[in-house]
Amino acid sequence: MDSIELHRRFHVWDKDSTAEPVRWWPRYADGLLAWSDILQRRRVVILAEAGSGKSVELERQADLLTRQGKLAFHATLQEVAQAGLDDALGIAGSARLQQWRECDEPAWFFIDSIDEAKLEKIRLDNALRKIADGILGHEDRAFIVLSGPTHGVGVRT
Repeated sequence: MDSIELHRRFHVWDKDSTAEPVRWWPRYADGLLAWSDILQRRRVVILAEAGSGKSVELERQADLLTRQGKLAFHATLQEVAQAGLDDALGIAGSARLQQWRECDEPAWFFIDSIDEAKLEKIRLDNALRKIADGILGHEDRAFIVLSGPTHGVGVRT
């Protein structure tokens, strides 16, 4: 896939954060994470505005890891929720998923996009359950990156 490397940086926003998600990155340059940092974390949600390129970046990361000989998968949340992880990956992807289950190597799962799934009335908990079913017994070797919108995310009280 041809794309331009954007060298994106990511701000950590966790359950203990008290501020709104950052909307203007330059003033928060210190402590930002690169993709190399993200790929070392077991569970990540990438939040960004619609049209910001989340889908393309997730596909690109899966492709880059695959080209490096690593096991990486890309699917939409809708497909996973409707068909399960194996079927969402298609025949070739499902075969690679089975290969991963039978080895001791890590795998990266790029699951896109929470906002589009919401439009189709797909429940996130149902999709997450299907992801959990797909990696059952191998959770410690699964690195999962979900993407979603920033709208609706805010300060928790």
